[in-house]
Amino acid sequence: MNNRLIIIFLCGVIHLFSLTFVHAQSTCDTAILLEIDSTTMNCIYDNTINTDFDINHPISCLTDPIGNLWYKFSPASTDIFQLKTNGKFNDNLTVYTGNSCANLTEVYCTNKDEFGFTGESAFVQVTGGDFCYIRISGSQADFGTCAGQICLEVIADSNYPAVPINDICTSAIPLSTGQPCVNGTNMNADTEGPIPTDFEWTRSDVWYAFTPTNNEPYRILSHATFSEVLAIYSGTCGTLIEIGSTDEGQALQTPVLTSGQTYYIQIAGAFATIEGDFCIEIQESFCQANLTINNDFISNENVYMEAGNLVCADNFIDTGSNITYDAGNCIQLKPGFKVNAGAKFKGFIDGCGTSQ
Repeated sequence: MNNRLIIIFLCGVIHLFSLTFVHAQSTCDTAILLEIDSTTMNCIYDNTINTDFDINHPISCLTDPIGNLWYKFSPASTDIFQLKTNGKFNDNLTVYTGNSCANLTEVYCTNKDEFGFTGESAFVQVTGGDFCYIRISGSQADFGTCAGQICLEVIADSNYPAVPINDICTSAIPLSTGQPCVNGTNMNADTEGPIPTDFEWTRSDVWYAFTPTNNEPYRILSHATFSEVLAIYSGTCGTLIEIGSTDEGQALQTPVLTSGQTYYIQIAGAFATIEGDFCIEIQESFCQANLTINNDFISNENVYMEAGNLVCADNFIDTGSNITYDAGNCIQLKPGFKVNAGAKFKGFIDGCGTSQ
């Protein structure tokens, strides 16, 4: 509800009146009927501020709902429709079918945008002549505001979005060393889990499998275009054990892997709705006791170099490069070592087979 304060001056006395305006569609029975007469409906602006939650219809995917708006439509023919809230807050989208509020069936509930970045989206098939009820509510979560503006779109799409073929662990794509990087994406991926131990907000994961041929550490490169988390697990898909993970971006250095044993690699967005493309590859990571680095790294190189004892460097790292030196005991940066503006350089003391 929206509250408006009215101030009236009569004979030098101030009179205060509080008028309450109720959203017309805050309950299922008052859902606004949408006219779907083409492939796309114009965006409908509204907001959930000061609305009440309709307790007569629970939400399956949210434990802390607040406020809501209701809409409904009935297409002339059966089709798949995309529903987009374009919410400016941490919203939730729930979809029901049924010909009256007394016999609704929940068919979809999503809070995928759980931090309130982009708004929610759903794809649902609606039978011609039947009603589809749309409910948009807020979430009282740790991130984002719990109420705000929406701009609802209903689009006849005819197709569900493509989901990555390696969306679940049991469909992991096998990788090997020596092959060119393999293109992939986590667009439209679900979050199967497990969630990497140190990165609790990881979402939208896809999977790869790797069986090493030598007992040694390996380097996993993602070449991702988004903020990703890389993790590697031993065990089987039902009993995965995390042995390494990083949110540093682009590269994960594994511990020593066992020849002939299959490991599972997870690539995911660092937060909800962070999705994009990548090109994953695995490199052998031979680790010697002492390493001297005097070759320069030109723009946009991504390199991880390690030694069991000492790394000694007097080289130049150019703009756009992402370079990491990892030594067991000491990193010596000698005269002549230089990092250009716009480059990333990291140094770690942890030695062969561990990762940062």
